[in-house]
Amino acid sequence: VWLLFAFFQQEHYLFFPSRTNSNAPSPGELNMELASFETKDKVKLAGAFLKNEASDEVILFFHENAGNLTNYLGVFSLFDNLGKNALIFDYRQFGVSGGKLRKEKDFLVDAQAAVDFLVKEKGYAPEQITLWGKEFGAFFATKMALENPEMRLVLENPMPDITKSIPWFLRYFVPRFLIKYEFDLVALVGEVKNRLITIQKEGILMNNDLKEALPKQKQEVVYPQKTKEFEEFLDQLKPLFQEKKTKKDETKTTE
Repeated sequence: VWLLFAFFQQEHYLFFPSRTNSNAPSPGELNMELASFETKDKVKLAGAFLKNEASDEVILFFHENAGNLTNYLGVFSLFDNLGKNALIFDYRQFGVSGGKLRKEKDFLVDAQAAVDFLVKEKGYAPEQITLWGKEFGAFFATKMALENPEMRLVLENPMPDITKSIPWFLRYFVPRFLIKYEFDLVALVGEVKNRLITIQKEGILMNNDLKEALPKQKQEVVYPQKTKEFEEFLDQLKPLFQEKKTKKDETKTTE
């Protein structure tokens, strides 16, 4: 009975989504708007879009396994400082997004829907998109990157696999094969051919297996603990985000 309970209820112990009455962001001084799009299995997802008219590039942000997008809107300040457009969205069952989590593939379907929204609805070319995954979200960003080698990939404090999120009572008393979720980033990341930036918070060591698996051509940035060092952090990032001409731009120049 315990094993059956653990199998069917494991989402409650691995993911900690919160619902909100509204997904309206608090814009402050930033130019934000609501976004919504549908997955291929007809689940409606909610997001927030940061607009920067001076940029032709966009950052797609994959958040962690807790809260909802309203907990991560602070990152828009960073993206605005980088001079980029950006999309943050909630996976199904997070925030006011619809649907329910039942398997690992659900997250990947949601991730693909976000990519499709930027390409098909917003009109971005793949080379104009940066996939930015934070901790838990690094797995989905990497999965999308493997299918889209033209996109830039940013991994911020990446989580190596699901074991970091499994509570002790599941880890020690439930056979591993009954855990439906793996999110094995270590097994994926060595195949990455994209432009890759890793961001590691100062004082937090990256998992050794993940560090060894990462491609050697990555560009590393340290996120400072002290606010006063934020400008130095930006100075490290900005050269890595220099906009490149897209195929569309090159065609216009030729004409």
